[in-house]
Amino acid sequence: MEARGVSKIITTPDIAVYRATKLWSLTTLCLLIVGTVPNVAAGRQDSSAPLGTRPCKASDHGELTPKKPIKQKKHRRPEQQDDTANACIEASGTALHVQEQLQSFVRQQRWSVSNEDINETTWTFDVGFNKEELLHYANPDSSSSRVDWQDGKAAVVIRSWDLGDGYARTIVSAKFQGSGESSDSFATQRSPWTLISNGKFEAKIIEGVRTPSPAMH
Repeated sequence: MEARGVSKIITTPDIAVYRATKLWSLTTLCLLIVGTVPNVAAGRQDSSAPLGTRPCKASDHGELTPKKPIKQKKHRRPEQQDDTANACIEASGTALHVQEQLQSFVRQQRWSVSNEDINETTWTFDVGFNKEELLHYANPDSSSSRVDWQDGKAAVVIRSWDLGDGYARTIVSAKFQGSGESSDSFATQRSPWTLISNGKFEAKIIEGVRTPSPAMH
């Protein structure tokens, strides 16, 4: 018995169906890619663009710092003036992105930064100042009004957390200390002296959220 090979004759309709199937598959793949890329891009924010901002809600100001229990005493000492000033802002994006933008901004200022500790939501560091910079950002208290200042530093804490509505809240606080000698011979000599923040330095750092930073490569 003679074996005969079976061959299929491809007709013009078959070719048309084959091409249509390939075209449909290619179109579907392109649509999937186009639909996926924007979603990936949406998860990344442009680090060089300024963030949308809004002020922190007045009703939430009590939540900006931990509450301390108030102890009732028969003889209360006069309350000391707080030497820390807090600056608050809410920015569109994640807490991590806000932290990255502020870190980029601080680097641009070329401040003398040391003792850094960084995680996703908190950045702590010290900034060194000369005499003029120190007195621009902080004020001596009554005990150090006659100090001949030499230099100083600020211990800065920047904390951010997500609010759940597409915004992240950031709090900046700074504590100032200065070195110098008092001209008052009766005054207790201290090293260092504590100064009271006037809020200018914290506000300057907060401006970094609104300032576009160079694109990071």
